[in-house]
Amino acid sequence: MELQRERVTQTPRDSASVVVVRPHPDKVLEVLLLRRDPNLPLLGGAHVFPGGKTEPSDAQVLQHLPQEEQIQLSQSLAEPELTQAQALALYAAALREAQEECGLTLQAHHLVPWSRWITPELPSLMNRRFDTRFFLACMPPDQSLTLDQREVVEAVWCGPEEALHAYWAGELQLAPPQLLTLTDFLAWPSLQQLWDYAQGRAPVCIRPEPFDDDAGLRHICYPGDPLHSEPTRRMAGPTRLVYRQGRFEPLTGLHEFLTKHAP
Repeated sequence: MELQRERVTQTPRDSASVVVVRPHPDKVLEVLLLRRDPNLPLLGGAHVFPGGKTEPSDAQVLQHLPQEEQIQLSQSLAEPELTQAQALALYAAALREAQEECGLTLQAHHLVPWSRWITPELPSLMNRRFDTRFFLACMPPDQSLTLDQREVVEAVWCGPEEALHAYWAGELQLAPPQLLTLTDFLAWPSLQQLWDYAQGRAPVCIRPEPFDDDAGLRHICYPGDPLHSEPTRRMAGPTRLVYRQGRFEPLTGLHEFLTKHAP
């Protein structure tokens, strides 16, 4: 993954991503990672969660739901500035992308908001900005994956710690939102406890704050880092990543990813 150094001043584009999880007897849980076609200009070859930007048609998809359910879904995002139609469009985009990229048929009530990531004006790995809502979803036991073979060429199930070790060994390419989401999951001894926690709290909003140091190295600070404008930690794991040798990593090594912080 190549580092981008140009600032992007466009308004972040609304998008949605689905973090699909399933139970595993030896790993507590596994997370679905999809490898993007290496020829794609945006994160080509990287392993990501299913997702993409909203489309105009998404605004109408969930209008058939009872009004009470529409209100509940909208409020679950904890973004009072959104209209109900905008909130429902984010759910619809998540459902559509899961279907298009890996063949999963999910319903809106299967999605639990987990986090919101807003790309800064210095995007680091992309030449555009997104305002992405990440939803948790459990893999339906009666379904199987069907990859689109256009954007997505491979599916991998990994335990969070296994995925982080594979990233460190150069076997997976992961962007910071994926890295820190996987790190977040390490604190949970069971999928049920993770799920209950997600349902019981509002999704966190992460606004990365990047800068280049005197040596030209790109750093990205997250809430709780001494150089971030928000003093309170919002997630587990490192509060700063630095770009070295083609990837982002914690300042002091792999152990920062693997440290289990209590929520």
